[in-house]
Amino acid sequence: METNQNRHSKLDAFRGMDVTWLLDQWAERQPDKTFVVWAPFDGAERRWSYAELSADARRFAAGLHARGVGAGDFVLMHLDNSPDFLTAWFACAYLGAAPVTTNTRSVAENVRYFTDVMKPVCAVTQPSFAKMVRDACGEATTMIVTGDPTTDGDAEALGAEPFAAVFADAPLPVLPRDPERNFAIQFTSGTTSRPKPTVWTNANALWGGKSMSMNMRLRREDVTLIYMPLFHANAQITLLSALWSGGMVVVHPKFSASRFWETCAAPGVTWVS
Repeated sequence: METNQNRHSKLDAFRGMDVTWLLDQWAERQPDKTFVVWAPFDGAERRWSYAELSADARRFAAGLHARGVGAGDFVLMHLDNSPDFLTAWFACAYLGAAPVTTNTRSVAENVRYFTDVMKPVCAVTQPSFAKMVRDACGEATTMIVTGDPTTDGDAEALGAEPFAAVFADAPLPVLPRDPERNFAIQFTSGTTSRPKPTVWTNANALWGGKSMSMNMRLRREDVTLIYMPLFHANAQITLLSALWSGGMVVVHPKFSASRFWETCAAPGVTWVS
């Protein structure tokens, strides 16, 4: 059994730190270095430097805060891999809200169960899931949809706001750097009973990034490929490992066997999980 002394000694390793501290210190030290490359199989590649992703996440956080999202709240994120996923994920961290990242292969009954358990104040999703998420969350929940709901009749009819409309230039509430604050929620797979929500604190997230980057001996020169779903722990720890080491991340929409080696070689990928 872990004693309180052992538990606090582990937390001491991250005293004064949280995930946004990690992003901010790299944004200050290497603001122009590319952090994220979105590499879709069809369409143009997009890049964000450390400073740009930090700024976008802060501006999205300001928009969420204006819509009533604050520290301790839960935000449902039912999204496939996309740059918007990363923006919203880090934005929640800047507010002290916890994103609940759910499996996009879930059926409507499971999505309704997730929302019943977590009672999110806001949901971020994509047009293909908008109706299912609205039905699960109810009319009172703020819903944000990626893309442009004004050109999607179903999303507009559901009262969804466009993702791009949320960004705002406003100050954020000042949060202490608390490694024990909730960082994110994921549900178990539910193989033996109903899925259960599992909580990552900021310390959990930092430890995952630090330990993996040390085990893999990652450096700022490394380029990480992520094709696993961002809603899952594998991709999130892989991302945090690259963030801890100050490297670059290439994100694919999903795994493609036929395009794997070509898409690794072009950006000079050095490791992949």
